[in-house]
Amino acid sequence: MSAFDLLDIVVHVVFIAIGVLALLDFLRHRDPVRRDVAILFAILAVPFLLQFIARLQGVEESDGASSLGLIALLIEPYLLVRLLRYLRSTPSYAIRVALYSLIVTILVGIIIGPRIQIVSTVIGAAYLVGINLYAAIGFVRGALRSTGVAQQRLRFTAAGAGFFGLTLGAIVLAGSIIQEKVLLALLGETFAIISVLAFYVGFVPPRWLRRMWQLAEAENYLTGISRKPMEESTQIAEIGVDICLAARRSVGAIAAGVVRKNDDNQQWNLLYADDASKIPWDEAASSALENDNKSPRYVRASKQMAEGVRHLLTSVGADSVLVVPMDTTTRSWGLLLVFLQYGSLFIEDDLHLVSLLTEQSAIVLENVELIESLRRQARSLQEQSANITAVNKELEAFSYSVSHDLRAPLRAVDGFSQALLEDYDDVLDDMGRDFLHRIRTESQRMGKLIDDLIGLSRFTRMEMKVTRIDLSTMARDVAADLTAKEPERVVEFSIQNDVEGCGDEGLVRVALANLMGNAWKYSSKKAAARIEFGCQNINGVAEYYVRDNGAGFDMAYANKLFGAFQRLHAMDEFDGTGIGLATVQRIMHRHGGTARAEGVVNEGATFYFTLGSRNRV
Repeated sequence: MSAFDLLDIVVHVVFIAIGVLALLDFLRHRDPVRRDVAILFAILAVPFLLQFIARLQGVEESDGASSLGLIALLIEPYLLVRLLRYLRSTPSYAIRVALYSLIVTILVGIIIGPRIQIVSTVIGAAYLVGINLYAAIGFVRGALRSTGVAQQRLRFTAAGAGFFGLTLGAIVLAGSIIQEKVLLALLGETFAIISVLAFYVGFVPPRWLRRMWQLAEAENYLTGISRKPMEESTQIAEIGVDICLAARRSVGAIAAGVVRKNDDNQQWNLLYADDASKIPWDEAASSALENDNKSPRYVRASKQMAEGVRHLLTSVGADSVLVVPMDTTTRSWGLLLVFLQYGSLFIEDDLHLVSLLTEQSAIVLENVELIESLRRQARSLQEQSANITAVNKELEAFSYSVSHDLRAPLRAVDGFSQALLEDYDDVLDDMGRDFLHRIRTESQRMGKLIDDLIGLSRFTRMEMKVTRIDLSTMARDVAADLTAKEPERVVEFSIQNDVEGCGDEGLVRVALANLMGNAWKYSSKKAAARIEFGCQNINGVAEYYVRDNGAGFDMAYANKLFGAFQRLHAMDEFDGTGIGLATVQRIMHRHGGTARAEGVVNEGATFYFTLGSRNRV
């Protein structure tokens, strides 16, 4: 078998295959465009199928089969021109001219062909080449007016029509008036291969190729959004306009807009558009979407369409519209309307591409809405922060007032009471002296309470400087201070070695001094007092503790321990203001940690605290 024979077989097989694929495509979708494409390639496959069957049988093709194949080839240009009507890129009379040319060519072949073969041959070749080239020009015009995937397919379709016209012309000339038949036949076979591949890519491309084109359009759209300034790319209105522009470009539309139903009056409102002036929206236009079924669909002008749809298409100046919902799993953003001036030759591809764009846009819009929500929360937090700052300033003013204005009267009360005791001691009886002692004690206690309140407020507001702290050394320093104040007491300290943590050293020292001071105070009635400090691992987090064997407490009241002014023991048992543990808890919270307590009455208590997630073991 020669290379020419092999090439001839490949041409026959490919033309038959594309005819079968076109038929299967029509049977799956059954729309007018696919019907006409299937008819074109089924007719085109007839002569190749007849020749292929004859080759397999090893016989010459019969005259009837040859005539049938020739008629099929003659019908091809007319069917190709018919497809141009879906693009509106050619005048309506062109189809009639193609039909009349077909009839004239057949009549010339029947009447003149047997006597003057060269005349019928030239007329046939002129018809086949001329009409195919005219169709190719029509597809080129359609491609120039299109963009996106449709433009890609129309380019290949135009190339297929042009090369097929040249193929037919070469075959006719090779068989009739040119001596170099082999060369022309080889040229015709080559043109045929190019044309059939171009037709295949243009009319029935494989799914992977269509998806590749569509994903490229979606990528261009998302890339365009990502390149915008942050302020523009996170504005819902900007995204809405962008999807309209992307959809219009991808299918070569004249206008696009996003509409959404108003929850109050159930009317469809135009929210975004690439050019709002091109889509005059009114109540009649809204009525066109009353029975929308929430699935992608293609609507083309026809006499049977509803009045609302006809009004919508007429007002925009469109022949058809793609209606695609913009939905995510959580909500609906409305419908994307893409208006086409001319009918779509690739309806399924256009719908699939626009659906892909709307899916991506709905996700982008959902993310933008989330960003907007976070921005609102951030603004709210800023306002709250400003309010807290203002409150803190008021607290500072209050603290200043307490520190200066309230302390002065207390000092006066304490001072005058002391003066009475010193200067009029001989005048006062025992009861009078007792009253004055009580006045001094309570005024001093009030002063201490004010100091503790100011300290509590200051610990809440002061700036933190987090560093690495040697807590074992800090605990030993606190123990030494306590021992120095009451050297007569015998207390055993057990401090774990090499305990470290991360926190503000000043605040942690205050907290540890409060906890160990409480342990010192509440174990004062024990003959063999013991105070422990250590650390334990709780789910990978370092939890520190201070334990004593003192008075302890009832766990039923454990939730009250860390509140301000909360005391579980009477003043005559143990002194204090009830602010210490509240201070400890606030310091731990500022570190992102916790504070808790366990105790048994008359057996002791253990206070635990953490310094946040920075302290792991």
